[in-house]
Amino acid sequence: MGGGHLSNNAFTLVELLGVLIILAIISLITIPIIDNAIKNSREEAYKRTVENIITAARNYGTSNNLGYETVKRPLYISELQNEGFLSLDIKNPIDESDMTGCVWYYWDEGHKQYIFEYDSECELVETDPTINIVYNESLVNSNGWAKENVAVTLEGNGNIKYCMGTSACEPNEIVENGVNTKFITNEGTTYICAIASNTLGTTNKECINIKLDKTAPNIEGVEDLIVNKDVTVDLTNGVTYNDSLSGLDGTLTITPSSVDTSVIGTKQATYRVADKAGNVREVVRNIIVDAEAPTIVFSLADSNVINTNGWANKDFYVKASITDNSGTGIKSASSCVTNTSGECTPIATFSGTTKDSLISTEGNNRVCVQVTDNNNKTIKVCSDTYKLDKTAPVVGTATFTGTLGSNNWYTSDVTVNKANGSDVLSGHSSTTSSVSSITSNTSGTIITITTTDLAGNSASRNYAIKVDKNAPTLVAKSSNVEITEGESNVVSNYFTVSYGISGGSLSCSPTNTSVLSAGAQTLSCTATGGNGKKVTSTKQITVNMKQTILSIEYLGYDGTFDVDSTKTYMIIYFGDTPSEPKTATVVDSDTEEFGNGTAGKISTASYLNGKIILIQGKMCANRLFVINFNGESKKINSINYIGDYGTFDIDSNKIYFILKTSGSVNTDVESEIFLIENGKPIGWTGNESGHYIDGNQIYITGSSHYRLYSIEF
Repeated sequence: MGGGHLSNNAFTLVELLGVLIILAIISLITIPIIDNAIKNSREEAYKRTVENIITAARNYGTSNNLGYETVKRPLYISELQNEGFLSLDIKNPIDESDMTGCVWYYWDEGHKQYIFEYDSECELVETDPTINIVYNESLVNSNGWAKENVAVTLEGNGNIKYCMGTSACEPNEIVENGVNTKFITNEGTTYICAIASNTLGTTNKECINIKLDKTAPNIEGVEDLIVNKDVTVDLTNGVTYNDSLSGLDGTLTITPSSVDTSVIGTKQATYRVADKAGNVREVVRNIIVDAEAPTIVFSLADSNVINTNGWANKDFYVKASITDNSGTGIKSASSCVTNTSGECTPIATFSGTTKDSLISTEGNNRVCVQVTDNNNKTIKVCSDTYKLDKTAPVVGTATFTGTLGSNNWYTSDVTVNKANGSDVLSGHSSTTSSVSSITSNTSGTIITITTTDLAGNSASRNYAIKVDKNAPTLVAKSSNVEITEGESNVVSNYFTVSYGISGGSLSCSPTNTSVLSAGAQTLSCTATGGNGKKVTSTKQITVNMKQTILSIEYLGYDGTFDVDSTKTYMIIYFGDTPSEPKTATVVDSDTEEFGNGTAGKISTASYLNGKIILIQGKMCANRLFVINFNGESKKINSINYIGDYGTFDIDSNKIYFILKTSGSVNTDVESEIFLIENGKPIGWTGNESGHYIDGNQIYITGSSHYRLYSIEF
């Protein structure tokens, strides 16, 4: 390049001017900042110097008793320097002058500490303290009561302390940080006192009291009231009101003062009362006009069906009667019957206002009825417990005290002892006996035992009691008795017997004389009453030996026969012809006569000088027999021909014999005798050619060779 051009490394004027301007601007900005920084640094140094002075004062206070003065007192810089709490060359960092002045101190009672304040001039200038307690006076009414919280402002200068209480108090609370508004929130009377003071000890005190009642009066007894329609209601009945703090201001008012109860529904009344603080209590009370639920009453269709023991003994009806108390009518009704003493759930619906329920089950029974009216009032009522027992009790029994003889006859007085019966349902009520004792003879007194249960059912049982206290009487007849051995007589005929009402029987030993042997014998009889009592009597009789025929022996039919006077002879006439009588006679050896005059052809026989002479008649009709006895011969009254064939009754007390002959009466050997004594044959088998004996009859058939005779003595 040419020498006419400037070097690229040089500044232009403009550039230089720009630099100068920038430097000027920087100076304008930084110089004030630097000055302020220096100033602030000095002020901070001053503050630290003041803090050091206050610290020195605190240290002085720690080492020395400053007291607890609430009035400000000075502590000079020189005194702190002289006491060694502060250096002697302490300077003011701002102007490098010596630090002078003092530190004011006082006791802060509220915070329980000393307050230290540096004062470079150390001149105490105080104004008189003032205090004024300010609040909204409109909150307190003419009765002197407020009804809401009251804000109280403490206005004044100086140190302010205050106190609050239920009575006048000495202020001891310091108002801090400029907070000087207090609130009265506690009900009752609150005192607030404040005092203002300066460092010189001058004070100013003021007290006020404010009565606060924020609670409305109390009204009690105004719960909802349910009344029946058409009932006069006293709205004040049971209602009380009070105010325990400010007191009542006036009386209780009720609006409206009365209610109409003629119509069912809910009515309202307002109760109002105020206190002296102006609090008002209002309560709205509901008066519910209602009707009672329907009334259900139970009764018995038969009022006498339940006895005094509370039991019935037959089916019965219980009537439920319903009364509608609302006047709105019955909406529904139902019933039930339970066989317990508890309740049941009515499910059987019915209409109308009455219901008859049948009680037919034994035991406890109840009827329950539930009714709802059109006022939607429902009531369930159960009857009393009805007790039914239809079953008769178990009848009691009787036992008898007395002497029991035979055949259920008592032989003494009888006492009746009854035992109670029982009943498992209603229980036993009584057991009675129709007779308590029997003292007379009776053929059958009926004793009735009756048991009755508590329901009135009864059952009976009968006992027949027979009493015969007498024994039979038995007396032997007084006449002498002489009989023949084997003679048949009933022994009881020899005695006279009588019995009591129980009757009796007679037993004798022996029962018949036929069993007695010859000689003196004793008859004994015992009479036994139906009651078992016995009596015995005896009688002596004579039994003569019985004359018994041992045999009848055939002697012959013609000639002269020797006669033994100790024996008895018999002549039987056979007859000249078969049709002639077959008679027989007895030869009396004492009189030498024949026994009867009807012997027919027997007259051809004669008796002479102890001999019997037989003259043979036609066919040798007369035949001679000797009768041999077991002892001395006995006189025979008669011998009777009965018959030669047929069936004949025989007497067991008589002796019979059968004479057997052949067709030729001239043959001796065919005269054969068979004896029948006591109904029995002697020497006969009982069946001879078709002839036989059967009990009390004898049978002879088809032949005249067999002839039946009887002998009577």
